[in-house]
Amino acid sequence: MNCPLCTSVGRRFLQCKDARQYWDCDCCGLVWLDAAQRPSRVAEEARYRTHENDGAEYLSYLGKTALPIGELLPEGASGLDFGCGPTEGMKRVLSPLGFTVESYDPIFFPRADLLKNRYDFLLCSEAAEHFFEPMSEFERMNQLLKPGGLIGVSSRLSTADEKFEGWTYRRDPTHVVFYREKTVRWLADHFGWELLKLENPLWILRKTS
Repeated sequence: MNCPLCTSVGRRFLQCKDARQYWDCDCCGLVWLDAAQRPSRVAEEARYRTHENDGAEYLSYLGKTALPIGELLPEGASGLDFGCGPTEGMKRVLSPLGFTVESYDPIFFPRADLLKNRYDFLLCSEAAEHFFEPMSEFERMNQLLKPGGLIGVSSRLSTADEKFEGWTYRRDPTHVVFYREKTVRWLADHFGWELLKLENPLWILRKTS
């Protein structure tokens, strides 16, 4: 099976006791769930609606991605929360600081008009692990970003293969791709992004051209 990120031929990585089959890529380091086992859109939405995506604790969590980006942005910068889920949390975090944030989500905020613009920054918090086609999504993010713009991603990195099966992050049925540090560095090289920060789960990158 070919890697959904770099298209290299993957290898069978692990079949877990819950019957979920994973593959991994020697080239970019991505780990992914077998395509036949991905959740349906109905199952995805039902799962997302169980999340607590509101309240002070959730906003504090979003701030761990948003505020480090905010420290690097010019006054008045405009951005897109890419994969925001059912609430506009990033807007609530960054708007009081003078930044403009639009919210896009293919299920809850499917505003195609927002994908025609270009932005000073993109935020992608707890969404990249849901990408069925990660290369297409990162290509889209690259196109949405102005030269010199920033991308902030929050997605937990897989760090120990022998612990993968018992990893809580893996067991969420809507998490279908998993990144390693090698994967983030591959993405930076592929798109010509400057890697500014990589502290699991936060990645901050700058589009250089």
